[in-house]
Amino acid sequence: MAEEAGVDLLANLAAFRTWAGVETVEAAKALCHNDEMPSSQERPRVLYYMDPDGPGFETDRIAEFQWDQRGVFRAILERDVPEAHASSVEDAERDMKNHLGAIVDELYELAGESGYMNVVRVRVWGPWRFSTDYEETALGQIQAAGLEIYWES
Repeated sequence: MAEEAGVDLLANLAAFRTWAGVETVEAAKALCHNDEMPSSQERPRVLYYMDPDGPGFETDRIAEFQWDQRGVFRAILERDVPEAHASSVEDAERDMKNHLGAIVDELYELAGESGYMNVVRVRVWGPWRFSTDYEETALGQIQAAGLEIYWES
């Protein structure tokens, strides 16, 4: 349930849809994959998961029939490096960080809104560049970043 709520929250962010280059929430959700990426190489795409070795989900009983729940929704956002930034690591990194900043800003706005996860903390790491064919380009043609959304009930 928390994973579905995380995908729903991400897909409803206009900043996320802008990063992904899609207009609708449904199209944004279609880019999100659980546990493993699809075999196709289409990007942008998102891998989301609950870390089995970390606090993916916790619950405490605080009263009879009342539970306090919290967890971490993790996502790896992956895209092809935009053509305009293909030859500049700095420009591509700045562009990705600007998109990530806009996503985080909008997360803060929706935190706790009715129907969405109650976001209490956000952590971003990256971006980094890599290639599926290391002989193709030294800079890497793929760019990714990590996003952790800490939530509680």
